[in-house]
Amino acid sequence: MPLARLPGLLSLALLFWGWHATLLVPALALAGLFELAQRSRWQWQFERSELHRIADLSTLLLVGAAIYLYLNGAATRLVFTLLEWGPLILAPLLFAQFLAGLPALPLSTLFYSLRRRGDDGRRLDLYLPYIALCLLAASVSAAQGLAYWVGAVLLLGWILWGLGGLARHRRTALPLLCLAAALGYLGQLGIVRLHAHLEEAVVAWLSDYFTSSMDPYHSTTRIGEVGELKLSGAIRYRVRGEGDLAAQGLLLRRSSYTLYRDGNWVADGPQFNLLIPYGDGMSWRVEREPPPVVADHNLVITARMGSDRVLLPAPSGAQTLRNLPVGVLEHNRLGALRAEQGPALIDYGVSYTPRTAYASPPQASDLDRPEVLQPTLERFVREQQLAGLTPVQQATRIAFLFATDYHYTLDLQTPEGREPLAYFLFERRAGHCEYYATATTLLLRQLGIPARYAVGYAVQEESALEGSYIVRARHAHAWSEYWAEGAWHTLDTTPSVWLDYEASRDPWLQPLWDLFSYLGERFTRFGQSSGEEGGRSAWLWWLLPLGLLLAWRLLRQRRAQRDVTTASGVSPGAESMALLTPVIEQLQADGLVRLPGETLGRWWARIEREQPGYYGLEGLRSLLPLHYRQRFLPERLELDQLREGQARVAEWCAGRRARYSEAENAQVKPSGVA
Repeated sequence: MPLARLPGLLSLALLFWGWHATLLVPALALAGLFELAQRSRWQWQFERSELHRIADLSTLLLVGAAIYLYLNGAATRLVFTLLEWGPLILAPLLFAQFLAGLPALPLSTLFYSLRRRGDDGRRLDLYLPYIALCLLAASVSAAQGLAYWVGAVLLLGWILWGLGGLARHRRTALPLLCLAAALGYLGQLGIVRLHAHLEEAVVAWLSDYFTSSMDPYHSTTRIGEVGELKLSGAIRYRVRGEGDLAAQGLLLRRSSYTLYRDGNWVADGPQFNLLIPYGDGMSWRVEREPPPVVADHNLVITARMGSDRVLLPAPSGAQTLRNLPVGVLEHNRLGALRAEQGPALIDYGVSYTPRTAYASPPQASDLDRPEVLQPTLERFVREQQLAGLTPVQQATRIAFLFATDYHYTLDLQTPEGREPLAYFLFERRAGHCEYYATATTLLLRQLGIPARYAVGYAVQEESALEGSYIVRARHAHAWSEYWAEGAWHTLDTTPSVWLDYEASRDPWLQPLWDLFSYLGERFTRFGQSSGEEGGRSAWLWWLLPLGLLLAWRLLRQRRAQRDVTTASGVSPGAESMALLTPVIEQLQADGLVRLPGETLGRWWARIEREQPGYYGLEGLRSLLPLHYRQRFLPERLELDQLREGQARVAEWCAGRRARYSEAENAQVKPSGVA
């Protein structure tokens, strides 16, 4: 049995992909279509140009999917998602190959650069490459799972059996295959663990030198730079909660940091711990030990998971997360929540105690202060008479000073050679949230109060269109957290006018961009909800109209050939036979076979190259446009043109017969006849 047609192999590969990629409904549909196309007695005769259009359809699907992913915030995972959708994108080409009964497709169909070079005879059967694509696409979502590994090994073993190697040497080949599969699985697990250890080691090393580029471990500030800080109005999150969230001053924290050096905050001891879900598998307890105060506030946050790992925003004091369908959720002692293996759009609930957290008691790093800044901090504490107060009073006093004597600005101005924080505290008295949060954190530490630098977003803007609060990129914020009375308390000392200040800088088209963002979110939600009910079947709503359009074009073309009558009163199909079929039949009778998918022009050009002495084809080249107009645009065919073409074909056939008769009488075939 030929390898390329092992029974059921393609369908199993598609179902294997659909199971792992949660695209089971599209996989079942494709498997059914491919099986019908392979077993159908009907075959479609595709011209090369038609195959090119089908290939262009796959290209449009690829480009459209890439644009969709980019616009929906999945740019960082774009390549992996396109690979996961690969079987859907390439399906029209393989379906056309089966429907036409072709053993392989010309390479020019797949590569646009080859289309102008003509047919060089190179072909590619998409059957096995498509199966390999299914295995790769399935690995995007389940590369580390044992179920994927076993299924992939079984499918590859079936292919090797079809090659004959396993069947002829089963006593040695089967054990070797099992050994290779086991070693491969253990090896990839080792690589994953090695990657995790290397990541932790590199982060620890970078933390020692106070430089890092990984979000949970490092935060780069704009303290001391010159210029203007600009942030976009793009919507990052949507929040629904109880009461007036803006009046509550709700802050969504993404991470906290402990060490400050040279304008950068770094997390000390940033390792993450795996959280275990409970109940329905989508509920998570953030802290292992029950807190002394039970959470009495609830939120629902809508976020996009645009990459493999994302930091989830949550209020300080978050205790439980609900309806969070991710494969992995991790938490570190500084409050960062990191999720993996989730859908594109998530709506998760959070139960929390407002502005108060009880976990992760302070460590030595929560009192760390750079030596170079200690004179500045001591001077501020002395001048503002902060000593001798309780921690809560000291925190309140600092917030009052910054609210009354300082201003908010996004203009970054620090004279050359001046220490930025000292210039901010004693001279300019204006800055953005990074200045206020950094100064507050270090001042609290100077007073002996453990404190941390936190980053995240402020929830302040309510959208009438969406019926929820929206969090924009420009709502990114920094604040302090300090330890007092057995808990971490949130302290935001940035003057409250900062939100109005930045909102005033929105472009006048911002409402239009918000509408597009809302429609994109609803579209993603529709596709995702359809997928949850049946394997992301929303893809079918995209493929179905495209498939119907392609089928309509092909059927329309053939209906035109059957039903449309020209001025001569002869159907286009019969005209085609009367005009060029005698030539085609004569060429085939002479052993000059036309390759699958080869156009008449390419065929004749190849005959002229390979059989330079063949009779008179160059005189018929001018009839090719008439032939194609007769097939595809019969309503534009003039009767006089048709009669002239028929006369020239008849003349060629008569001349060909006369020459053949002369050669037969001479007992010699004419040149070029096989």
